[in-house]
Amino acid sequence: MAPERSPSDPGAVVPQQAGPPPGPACPACGAPGARWHGPLELPLCPSCTGAASPAPAGDPVRLGDLLPVTTATLVRAEHGQPLAERPKVPSPGEGKPMTCRYCFAPGRWHTTVGGAWIPMEPDPFPAYRVPPRHRWRIAPDGTALPLGRAVPADTCRVSHFSVCPARPAPLESPELMARRRAHGGRG
Repeated sequence: MAPERSPSDPGAVVPQQAGPPPGPACPACGAPGARWHGPLELPLCPSCTGAASPAPAGDPVRLGDLLPVTTATLVRAEHGQPLAERPKVPSPGEGKPMTCRYCFAPGRWHTTVGGAWIPMEPDPFPAYRVPPRHRWRIAPDGTALPLGRAVPADTCRVSHFSVCPARPAPLESPELMARRRAHGGRG
């Protein structure tokens, strides 16, 4: 490859740039020199790669840094290019599935405020049909909280201990007795 001559001074030689060509254009901002960014599965220039990387804990992230990367990701999805599949993370409010070892009824384990685990019936009940000492509420983080008093139109959850045939029958509530019978208990 012959060196280029400067147009202003025919005797001067202009140095050529060494290294590989700059690479494809960044789909987020259009700048040349984009390199493959694994997490987003698309080529990004160095400035957009920095915007796509998570900020250190406590550092604010500017919206202007995120918009180009988000736009490029959405354009990629719109044109039918597959995006990385993310595994479904169960909500902590769903609890952990369980099966009672006595009546084989399904339920969900939830923690209480004190840190103990309590098995809960999977379905909500109308609060006005459940005695106050059997009413529970599940917080968004999955913690089971005793509900006690409630508005009649409210719903509540019930501990499996209240309806399991292996435990004493809840005689004060026809609703709980019906669930107990459904689990195989005598009424």
